[in-house]
Amino acid sequence: MNPHERLTMDLNLTDCKKIEALAFGLEDASGYQTRLNAVHNHGVTLKEFRETVTRLHNSLAKLGRGTAGTTANLKNVKHYLTMIPEDYRALLDTIDRDLYFSVPWHPDRSRFEGIALALGDMSDDERKAQAERLRAIAGAVLDDIREPGQGGARMQARRYMLGIQCLANHFQEAMPEHPVTAKRDSLFYRYVLIWMESAGYATDQRPTPERHIQNAIEDLGNWEKLSL
Repeated sequence: MNPHERLTMDLNLTDCKKIEALAFGLEDASGYQTRLNAVHNHGVTLKEFRETVTRLHNSLAKLGRGTAGTTANLKNVKHYLTMIPEDYRALLDTIDRDLYFSVPWHPDRSRFEGIALALGDMSDDERKAQAERLRAIAGAVLDDIREPGQGGARMQARRYMLGIQCLANHFQEAMPEHPVTAKRDSLFYRYVLIWMESAGYATDQRPTPERHIQNAIEDLGNWEKLSL
């Protein structure tokens, strides 16, 4: 069944313009997911990935404190960045919304990477401030990939976040009379479920669809992208 048919049946829609707009939203969100799949299929073990981010975090912390060995720490930052999958470097930008909106987009590198690579050209004070900013982002990544039982579920709960946020924006434009909510009886919930199932999500997985949707909505509310 194609997306248009699913939307017609699952959301009980007959308005062709709304169906087309929501179908485009599904396609747009799938584009996000394709770019972010490297987060979960990065070709290295979670242990190796965690160690790389920890070393990046520690090198940035030293630069933020202005401790000795600036040249070596700058070299380490560049080295550990290359060990992080390219798509994940792009995802780093979404952790700090101020970074996302204050630093111009670049076609060849993430905002996080752009700042990190420019640390060596900054004054001492600016380098300390920017290194601390990046360290905090790396720390947030570590929070997401802690060992199971220590908050590790948060990484899975973020897996579909950007896709759901993309859907929320398309849904609000196409269906302004319906709320963007994680309630199971809502049209938005059913809309997201169509997309999540197409992205490989099984309805008996954990976290539940409600948690994925609620996390995405709360994050969007923080970014003030939706008039919730």
